[in-house]
Amino acid sequence: MFSRSKGNGREGSTSARRGMPSIVSSDFRVVGNVTSDGDVQLDGAIEGNLKAKAVTIGETGSVRGEVKADTVHVRGVVTGPIRAKIVQIAKSAKVTGDVFYESLTVETGAIIDGACKRWEAEKGHVPSSSGRAYGASESKMYGEARPNGQTKPDLGLPGMAAAPVGGA
Repeated sequence: MFSRSKGNGREGSTSARRGMPSIVSSDFRVVGNVTSDGDVQLDGAIEGNLKAKAVTIGETGSVRGEVKADTVHVRGVVTGPIRAKIVQIAKSAKVTGDVFYESLTVETGAIIDGACKRWEAEKGHVPSSSGRAYGASESKMYGEARPNGQTKPDLGLPGMAAAPVGGA
C-alpha cells in the first residue's frame, strides 16, 4: 500500500525534482543579471538579463533586458528580446523587443512591438536581435486590438500602408 520506489524516494514528485521556483516579489527590484538553473516567478523588476529553465513574468513584473529560458510566460512588461522554445504572451503583457521561439501563443489584447521569429533551438542557431535600442517610447503598438476605427500598423511592404480596421 505504501510502497517506496528505489532511490531517494523523490521520483514521484515534480516539485521535488525541480525544486520550488525562485520568486522575485512585487516590492523587490534587481539591478544586474539574474541566472537560475530552475524556475523563476517574477512579480518585481529586473534591470538586466534574466536566464532560467522557466520564467513567469506576472502582471506586476518587468524585465529591462534579455529573457532566455526553455519556457517563458509573460503577463507583465518585457523591454528587450525574448528567446525560448515556448513563449506564451498574455493579454495583459507588453513586449517591446524581438521574440525568438519554437512555439508562440499570443492572447488577443497583448502588445508586441518587435519582430516574432521562429527558430530551432536544437540546431544551435540563434537569430540575432534587430539591433534596436529597447526602452525608447514609440507610437506603434503591434498585436493590440484597435477599436474606434484606428489604423492597422504599417507593414513596410509596397502597397501595404495602414488602412482603417475592417477596411481594405
